[in-house]
Amino acid sequence: MIYLPNGQIFGSPDIEKLDVRIDEMRVQHNVPGAAFLLVSGDTDLINKGYGVKSLLTGEPVDPDTEFQIASITKSFTAASLGLQMEDPNNELSWKTVVHEVLPEFEMNDRFIRTRDVLVSDLVTHRTGIARHDIIWYGLRYSREEIMHRIRYMERMWGFREEFHYNNLFWSVAGHVAEKKSGMAWDALIKEQFCKPLGMSRTSFSVNDLDGMVNVATPHDRVGKEVRPIEYHSIDEVGPAGSGISNIRDLRAWLQLHMNNGKYAGKQLISEATMKEMHKIQQEIRIRNEERKGMPPLLSMGYGFGWFIEFYRGLKVIHHGGNMDGMTALVFFVPELNIGAALLTNLEGTPFREAVMYTVIDSFLGPQADGKQVDWSSTFIQQEEENQAAEKKHLDEKLSHRKANTTPSVPLSEYVGTYTHKVWGDVSVSLAADQSLWVKMRGEMIAKLEHYHFDVFAAQWRRHDAGTMLLNFVKNVDGKVMNIDEESYFGNFNRISDQPASLPLIPPISHSPIPAKPPRYQRKFSFYHLRNVPT
Repeated sequence: MIYLPNGQIFGSPDIEKLDVRIDEMRVQHNVPGAAFLLVSGDTDLINKGYGVKSLLTGEPVDPDTEFQIASITKSFTAASLGLQMEDPNNELSWKTVVHEVLPEFEMNDRFIRTRDVLVSDLVTHRTGIARHDIIWYGLRYSREEIMHRIRYMERMWGFREEFHYNNLFWSVAGHVAEKKSGMAWDALIKEQFCKPLGMSRTSFSVNDLDGMVNVATPHDRVGKEVRPIEYHSIDEVGPAGSGISNIRDLRAWLQLHMNNGKYAGKQLISEATMKEMHKIQQEIRIRNEERKGMPPLLSMGYGFGWFIEFYRGLKVIHHGGNMDGMTALVFFVPELNIGAALLTNLEGTPFREAVMYTVIDSFLGPQADGKQVDWSSTFIQQEEENQAAEKKHLDEKLSHRKANTTPSVPLSEYVGTYTHKVWGDVSVSLAADQSLWVKMRGEMIAKLEHYHFDVFAAQWRRHDAGTMLLNFVKNVDGKVMNIDEESYFGNFNRISDQPASLPLIPPISHSPIPAKPPRYQRKFSFYHLRNVPT
């Protein structure tokens, strides 16, 4: 029996039935493979793999199979900062002004004063700056260059007024940890936590996968078809999400947090620091229109590297991760003394949320109305509705196309280099076959198709970057001077009549997939890229 502080009594779930249900849900969500850990206190209730590491090889997943854990990495970065703060000689706290540690860090003072930004603001998603994931996800700027370009970003929401997820400032938090410790961020995490916790197969770059065995292959979906894809490096914002691990290692990470900083009888990080990490630091407002089909949450917020929500009266502490071809989740419920880790090799699947609420409900029993919610079907329906809404959004956008128009100037007059302080240069060139091409850094390259007037459609080769409409704007003399992309990038100013040579940085390929894997384009708007969760 489980006794809660409020006097409620619940029985233990049927673990065999839960085990079977988890695999059923995996199949329903078309997830090739998953590893799942469920602990009650120090006891493993479930610790196993389901499905396969790769649809190409059919090799089964086991508890040691490596997956990208993406944004679960944030909990490591936050804990690293918290542990450094316990050193009285370090002169670091959550209230430390970031600029005092990193003089090179600056904000756009028209919107947010640089000296107002504290370490706590870096790790609570409340700066008011949009997430701008394209700067690392597609353009592949270095961590140092990303920090430099933050000063040109304009505020979209009030500073500290609302929660808006942002990976960039976690990268800056990693710089803070490095500056105060004198160690590289990933080496610091390994020294502080991986070594004492025995997390020997946890690493923080896809480069570390070279030569490693028992590694899951990432997969993505085209409609209902699931395909293997390449690994995508996230080293550019490593402290936000470059972690790689397995459920055997994550068991130790869970135990550390469930036991308030203690592991194997030793207090590795203070209980006070842990409680601060697990406390709501920034409220997350749940709008009524967002509640449809979602769990009945009383409230929700963000701590330091953890989401905190109150589901059916219980505090649930969790963080997910999502990267190309991988989805992950770690969560624990202090009042039930249970914790879990779920790793999968399919991108963006709500299977993880379905598992979390199904597990919690298995301990709590039916809802207050006596009904048992089928979370798997609920989240599948929600996903289908979201995809339909995205398609409708794109269809509406494309419905404004005017027929029978032609460019107002010869294609050669669009050729040149255009620039933006945040995004850098855009190169427009004319190929020998008279096709027009646009190129940015990284993986961002596209053939331009005439849309109407002086507007061209760019469908990026980056497999999930979607389609953008580029409007070439002329001055009063009829010369093309700007590119305006209204949905995401904004305005690029022309700086040269010659196309620039920009670096092509392909993704890191580790998976045993064909040398020329099948490429495809999802017909999503660029909204999809703005909402890449890590």
